[in-house]
Amino acid sequence: MRLQLPWIVSLAAAGAVLAGCNHTEAPLPPIPGHLAFVSNRGRTGVQYDIFEMNADGTGLVNLTDSLAYDDWPTWSPDHSKIVFQSDRDVNAAQPLDIFVMNADGTNVVQLTVDTTQERQPAWSPDGAKIAFASNREGKLHIFTMNAADGSGVTRLTTGLQTDAQPAWSPDGTKIAFATNRDANEEVYVMNADGTSPVNLTNNAASDAGPAWSPDGKKIAFMSTRIGGTEQIFVIPGFGRLTIDAVNQRDYTLLQGVVLVAAAGYVVVNLLVDVVYSLLNPRIRIAGANR
Repeated sequence: MRLQLPWIVSLAAAGAVLAGCNHTEAPLPPIPGHLAFVSNRGRTGVQYDIFEMNADGTGLVNLTDSLAYDDWPTWSPDHSKIVFQSDRDVNAAQPLDIFVMNADGTNVVQLTVDTTQERQPAWSPDGAKIAFASNREGKLHIFTMNAADGSGVTRLTTGLQTDAQPAWSPDGTKIAFATNRDANEEVYVMNADGTSPVNLTNNAASDAGPAWSPDGKKIAFMSTRIGGTEQIFVIPGFGRLTIDAVNQRDYTLLQGVVLVAAAGYVVVNLLVDVVYSLLNPRIRIAGANR
């Protein structure tokens, strides 16, 4: 199902970030200084690599430049490293593992090594853990591991359905994620230890790709609830509403995706790759203030 693939449109802002489609109540600060993104503009024009550039589109650098499929880049909280998923170490029929590298692309280290899929890594705000989705125990579920070496793997979600796309809250106490446990794709939030999962979207449409605002009060997500096409919405007032009020909230549709800010993420028209990412959610972009 779709949750098993990296379907998300986002520009993760690491550091003092934005205000809008994943952001704060404060005025919109400057766009972070560096962006990491995925593109097939490399030497073959076929494989997807992870690139870095300045926020104005200059200074483009290919960080991975491999024949593998490198995707889902996420900055460490101190912006010194990037964790990502890749099929560069082919293992059986499901070649996806999680790797980490320095922010300049050097010193690539493999964190997961097995014959199952490990994908969609998300760094905890304190830098100690990485949440990720894996089917190592059957269905795709959410796990955490130590960021330093991939040890201490802990399963957070259970059940017969798929859970994916983990996103840590800024204070590290919650994880938002996408799931089909209600027979369609919804956005849930749970405690960082996997307890007390709550359905935030509860809609017949497909809802996925959660992203937090830096203050933890909003969650942006992708939904097909209007016209059946994927658009970006924001859950307002998160953290101020009781669980009973969750299903009565009003959602905000973010119009005009030349600049969409919210829960710590922004989508900006800087390159063709960024525009393409709005049409093909497999292209994920992450930003860092370095």
